Amino acid sequence: MRLLIHRLRPSILSKEGLVRALQHRLNSVEGRAGVRHEMIVEDEIRLSPALENAIYQTAQEALNNALKHAMASEVIVQLSIVNGQQVVLQVKDNGRGFDPDAAAESDGMGLTSMQERAEMFGGHLTIHSIPGQGTTVKASLKVAPKTPRRKGEFDIEDLL
Repeated sequence: MRLLIHRLRPSILSKEGLVRALQHRLNSVEGRAGVRHEMIVEDEIRLSPALENAIYQTAQEALNNALKHAMASEVIVQLSIVNGQQVVLQVKDNGRGFDPDAAAESDGMGLTSMQERAEMFGGHLTIHSIPGQGTTVKASLKVAPKTPRRKGEFDIEDLL
């Protein structure tokens, strides 16, 4: 059960929170790969564990794509809260770009999983990329207010 929970929510995310987990990722992976990186946080970010996990996993997939496929030399990760209603993640790279329509038709699961995570939280994912001009992945997810539960009730977030 612990292994399942760890896979669902990385320990650094539960210990340090979303912003520090993303900064750690940038320092340890992109930094070691020689990729210039910047993180911009526009607001105080306080989200449910499940929403933090969705944002983290989406960012991680976008960053992996920037390293593996785009061969980017620079990435910028930006987080913000819009009107207290949406959390917006933007990952921008200066890599070689791609045709999003052609990629959507391929066998890869990365773009599909990012889209599904956004939709799971009532949001959407947009990808702007032009071959030779880099890529911007933008995920906007709704911030749902926590609903009070009766004593003894729990849901999946309690496990994360």
